Amino acid sequence: MYKLRNISRASKYIHQALYDAKFYNSRLRMVEINTILPVIENSRYKWINRQKTLLTAFGATVMVSLIVTVLLLGKIRRRNRRLSEVHHNLMKKSNMLKKTSEALSNLNNKLKEANEIKDQYIIQSLYGNSAFVNEVEEQTKFAARKIMAKQYDDALAMLHHLGIKEERERMYASFDYAFLKLFPNFIDEFNRLFPAEAQIHLDEDGRLPMEIRIFALMRLGIDNASQIAEYLNLSVNTVYVYKTKLKSKSNVSKENFDAMVMAIKKP
Repeated sequence: MYKLRNISRASKYIHQALYDAKFYNSRLRMVEINTILPVIENSRYKWINRQKTLLTAFGATVMVSLIVTVLLLGKIRRRNRRLSEVHHNLMKKSNMLKKTSEALSNLNNKLKEANEIKDQYIIQSLYGNSAFVNEVEEQTKFAARKIMAKQYDDALAMLHHLGIKEERERMYASFDYAFLKLFPNFIDEFNRLFPAEAQIHLDEDGRLPMEIRIFALMRLGIDNASQIAEYLNLSVNTVYVYKTKLKSKSNVSKENFDAMVMAIKKP
């Protein structure tokens, strides 16, 4: 087998012969085998090393081929994406050219409404918070001085009286004022969706009920339940409960309710 270069069988057979010689305690055979075994094993190790080298080279070739393939695929995908974007832009421009003057007029009205929302709501609800921010800053500095002086009880009391709850109510009141200034007809139009016994009314201070604030935010374009929940300090589940409860009392189907609210126009 060794002369035929069948190294694997030669190694297997010589080890079997060595095992038999040891089993029968044939010292002469063991001496003969030990003169041949190193030659065969040396050839086997060389053969194994050659196989490893070939496998390594093959693996490296496959890896390079895979890398080149991935790079080519990425390049093709990027080209396809650019072609898709070009096609999309062409279709978009084509659709824009087909728009009628009525669609352009509606767009202008929406832009005008968006500007009014920006001017009224953002200024009232966001920039109006500067006083509270200044107050918190002053109270925080005062609390820090108390902590430095190791007057921990005074610092803790100061932090407990920052007025977060009152500021949140003030923020809601500011929102209600800004929204009703933008949509003074919202409550009347909203109540058209309900029977007389289920209609909604402002509270004694002229503020919106919490469930109406949800739909007011939606009318302003904030239709993400998580954002609404965060703004109103509610859980997302509570937002859905409020909406479902109102829809169940409505004269219109639940599927069309949101669309009809969004269709309420400014006077």
